[in-house]
Amino acid sequence: AKDPVYRKMESDMHNLQPSVGEVNGDRGNFMYSQWNGGEGQYGQCAMKVDFKEKVAEPPARARGAIARTYFYMRDQYNLTLSR
Repeated sequence: AKDPVYRKMESDMHNLQPSVGEVNGDRGNFMYSQWNGGEGQYGQCAMKVDFKEKVAEPPARARGAIARTYFYMRDQYNLTLSR
C-alpha cells in the first residue's frame, strides 16, 4: 500500500499482537463474535473459528486487549467501528 496513513496504521505497534500462525490464518478477516460453542479447535489456544458463519471468538482473557486495540485505532486514526 502506498497510502502513507495506511502504512502508519499497519505498522503501529499498538495494532500488532503476537499470534499463532494457523489461528491467525484461519481467522483471516472474520469479525469477532461470542457464542456458546464448544471447545477451541487449536489445542491449548482457546480461540474458536466458525467457518460457516465467518466469525471468530477469542478467549475471554484476550477480549479486553482486543477491545483496547480497536478503541486506540479508532481514536488515533479517526476510524469508524461497526457495531
